[in-house]
Amino acid sequence: NIIMNKDNAMWLKKIKYILSLKDKDLIKMESYSVIVSFILSKEVFSHNSELYEFMQKLKITCKPYLLKSRILLLGKAIRTLQMAETEEIIDILEIINVKINEIEEEKQEIPQVEKKKKDNYMKKMLDLYGRKE
Repeated sequence: NIIMNKDNAMWLKKIKYILSLKDKDLIKMESYSVIVSFILSKEVFSHNSELYEFMQKLKITCKPYLLKSRILLLGKAIRTLQMAETEEIIDILEIINVKINEIEEEKQEIPQVEKKKKDNYMKKMLDLYGRKE
């Protein structure tokens, strides 16, 4: 039983659609939505440093100061996409596709364990010494 994240399923479906297109301009235009939402996703990249490393895999070179802002990183990715040839865009989409599949595999490997409730110190103290009704 594979339960896929809604966004991951949408990205995979969208990438499959884009890769089936023949019109180069349409490929570029449709790719923006995948790349923008993927880069902005806090579920995929919880820290900008993770996104920065991933952008290196996409062959998008970023100066270290861009690490301070996800929006700056996104701007760099959009600029790169704007200047890219169709083959480069397809390469980027395929790398994103691999990343999404890796995320899904990692989720399957992590057993879901119920978290134990931590003792709430303040609640204990209030119960012991708080007002009695």
